[in-house]
Amino acid sequence: MSSPEFADAVENDPVVILPLGALEEHGSHLPLSTDMLQPLAVVNKAAERARALVLPPMPYGLCSSTRNFPGTVSLSFDTLRAFAKDIVMELDRNGVRRILFVSGHAGRQHMAALKQGVSEALEAIDEEVLVLVLSDYDFAYARKDLAEDDGHAGMLETSRVLALSPELVGDERPVCHPVFPRFRVLKDASRIWPEGMHGDTTDANVEYGEEVNLAIVEALVDVIEAMKMEMLEDGGEEVYGGDEEGDEGVGGGGE
Repeated sequence: MSSPEFADAVENDPVVILPLGALEEHGSHLPLSTDMLQPLAVVNKAAERARALVLPPMPYGLCSSTRNFPGTVSLSFDTLRAFAKDIVMELDRNGVRRILFVSGHAGRQHMAALKQGVSEALEAIDEEVLVLVLSDYDFAYARKDLAEDDGHAGMLETSRVLALSPELVGDERPVCHPVFPRFRVLKDASRIWPEGMHGDTTDANVEYGEEVNLAIVEALVDVIEAMKMEMLEDGGEEVYGGDEEGDEGVGGGGE
């Protein structure tokens, strides 16, 4: 898309989506790019169906418990916060009024940094801008057919990547149910969690991954359509739903 084409597109008041991920370990069987592969795939399909614009992806995020594993490259809280703030302010400067962050990495600190940056941007700008910050795993982990202890690089995530890029998934199907010390702040979680995954991947399969990915696409289409209906100047009703605290799970990319 050229600069003039972007200017023309903004005239139609589109929803503009930023896919985000992380470069992070995902056990011995999934690629470091797992948290970028997933949101990029579902966002592109949802945007095509709902006629939204997709920004180039942000492939780095904030990783805490996985930081000391080889291959994980983490941003600091302040770096990610500042990034989110700058993105919102720059899109606002370009006339964009509807912004959707979709993160494949759902760690608590990661999501908190994004939301804090967005909040600071909204306080600094005069125009009314609608911004949503969510993870595709807000929808994935709402499923009722998932084991309660399935988490980082578990059956669900392995199935999703199998459906998207099977050539990147190793042959191992690890099982791990870690128990972390209650209340203790760990300097290096990898010392007591060398497996770097959570759950039982024995039954991971392409068909389940395709089913979940499709359900997420449909949920994102609903969110985009609801954002289009939002009457910004009137403070319209929030019909897109969701739970503000829904990012607190371990889905999609660790801690």
